[in-house]
Amino acid sequence: MRILPTLSLIAVGLSTGCAPVITEMQGARLVDYGTGEVTPTVTTVGLDSNEDQIQALGVHFARRTSRNAEMRFRLQHYAENDGPSKSQFTELRFGPKVSIAPGTAAFAISAGLVAGSDGDETFLLPTAIEPALLFTIPISRQFEINPSTKLLIIPGGTPLIATNLGVALSTDLRVWALRAEYGVLH
Repeated sequence: MRILPTLSLIAVGLSTGCAPVITEMQGARLVDYGTGEVTPTVTTVGLDSNEDQIQALGVHFARRTSRNAEMRFRLQHYAENDGPSKSQFTELRFGPKVSIAPGTAAFAISAGLVAGSDGDETFLLPTAIEPALLFTIPISRQFEINPSTKLLIIPGGTPLIATNLGVALSTDLRVWALRAEYGVLH
């Protein structure tokens, strides 16, 4: 199996008010047959005007499972560095991505578990179920735009909508990509 690396990051200045849990860090294109994709992620998110921040490190995996679908896994660790509670949690998500229009539109849905600690308390909870529409606007073999929108169906909570705008840069996007993304939670 050939692994295609994708490096992802969200710039600190762009991510204020944007949580990595709402980002996609992917386009509509599926990985090629016989290959996989590994996407390491690094994010800093400003929580409020007091400069409290969450640092997030993660990795996404993708593997083609059929002609029009792939399975994706996401493991992400979050740590609040400046807040009073010093909370930490780890999220494991998984789900399929299905091509609607090859290379330009896809539907993905994911769910999973989150485990962590908030002060003296520990927890293990289901994550939101997140159906998403992903789009890819290819500009060249080196640059593409990746808008997406998704619904966050939170167990016992009010559903939320996230919209994201991502870009991918590379010398050849079929081989590797550097991704940046900005998202807003409504």
